[in-house]
Amino acid sequence: MQAIALPSPQLPIKLIQAQLALWLKSSELWQESRERTLLLGMQALHRIITETQAEVDEVATAQDWQSLATLPAHAFRRCINAQLAEVQSVAEQLLAHQTELAQGCQLALGNWQRATSEACRQAGKPA
Repeated sequence: MQAIALPSPQLPIKLIQAQLALWLKSSELWQESRERTLLLGMQALHRIITETQAEVDEVATAQDWQSLATLPAHAFRRCINAQLAEVQSVAEQLLAHQTELAQGCQLALGNWQRATSEACRQAGKPA
């Protein structure tokens, strides 16, 4: 009867280390993505608040009823144009952030795969 070869005692440790490295890198990537997205949202909100404040200031400084009456149409047009440009800019930046996140995840998975493959290969070698 032939004895069954047991894997290297280091295999479980190396597999756990590879798994933890993947988990840590993934957590880091997701945290960075959240921070970038929050910053982007805060910047967009700040620009919107600034534009709104400018519109309010324009209403507050209107000198007569006729200039006050034309403000809503002008404000609406400026608002729509600004919002469309803002949405497009934010969408492009978010897409770039998501692409970077996906590339980082692919790299982390590749590193995990290499580490686990190497641990299994080394465990298969006789000591």
